Amino acid sequence: MKVLKSECLSSIVTANLNAASVFNYYGIDFYSRGTRTLEHACIDENVPITNILEELWDLKSRRDTVPDFTHMSMSKLSSHILQTHHKFTEKKLVFIKHTIERLVGMHGEDFPNLPQIKKTFEDLSVYLTVHMRHEEFVVFPYIQKTLRNPSASRSMLRTIHGPINSMEKDHDHEVTLLKMLATLTSNFTPQPNADFAVKTTYSSMKELVEDLKIHIHLENNILFPKALNLIRVLEKNLN
Repeated sequence: MKVLKSECLSSIVTANLNAASVFNYYGIDFYSRGTRTLEHACIDENVPITNILEELWDLKSRRDTVPDFTHMSMSKLSSHILQTHHKFTEKKLVFIKHTIERLVGMHGEDFPNLPQIKKTFEDLSVYLTVHMRHEEFVVFPYIQKTLRNPSASRSMLRTIHGPINSMEKDHDHEVTLLKMLATLTSNFTPQPNADFAVKTTYSSMKELVEDLKIHIHLENNILFPKALNLIRVLEKNLN
């Protein structure tokens, strides 16, 4: 995959989702800070850009298995997020909640920071659940309504700005909790002598976090900018 250091992170991941694994390895935030260029991100995180460029160059394309999100309609992209990421998140939240509760009962004395992990995860779970319902019942339907009614009034068009801004602020808070969880679990790395329950819990949390990063990327860097751009165009036509 040929990448220029002047390209922004969100464009690189959109072109090839395999790039997300490279950025995750080096701790580079492409999902909530995706407007940064690769060069600036490497400076921010003190990562040698030559390492990143070499690994990105070696990536294989996923165009054969992953949709072209850049050119996907907002309607299809919304449906993809709902069917792929919302459903996955809901299942993982329930599973991890139960496994963490078991760990507290089994290893509460052996893991001093386990109560904090449990509290952080519970906060994230509540926040994500409310956030996803807001998208499902407010934000995405507003986008669909605007697409079906391009001659909408100015007041109707403006109603989408607030919910989208609210979702982006939610993402900022969710990212903070994700990073706290990673810190508390040593980036989801269990101790060498950890039993199966601990390994399963950490592995599931890592899967959830990696999926959430793609989830946030699709909304912050593709869907929401597209929706806001459409609204700007429609508002301009009303003048």
